[in-house]
Amino acid sequence: MILTEMVRNDMESCYEAINSDAVLRELDKEFYSLEPEVDADAFRILEELFSKYSVRMAHIAYVQGMKDLYELCLELKENTNDIMKKYIDA
Repeated sequence: MILTEMVRNDMESCYEAINSDAVLRELDKEFYSLEPEVDADAFRILEELFSKYSVRMAHIAYVQGMKDLYELCLELKENTNDIMKKYIDA
């Protein structure tokens, strides 16, 4: 299915970008440096909650970005002069 393939490709691109981000790698290292100081069961619960929270935030940001892109595409279908009047000549 085309949609499934598109989502899979998007996810691969996201993984690549996430894995190459130095800030995320540092945050990950810092988070897991706390593991020895926290009860193992409590740390697993915190890790699961943090993972669910992060995934939810990423999904919301992704969907909002898609929505914004769609709205931009609709806006750009208007006549060029109308767009310029609306945003530049205002």
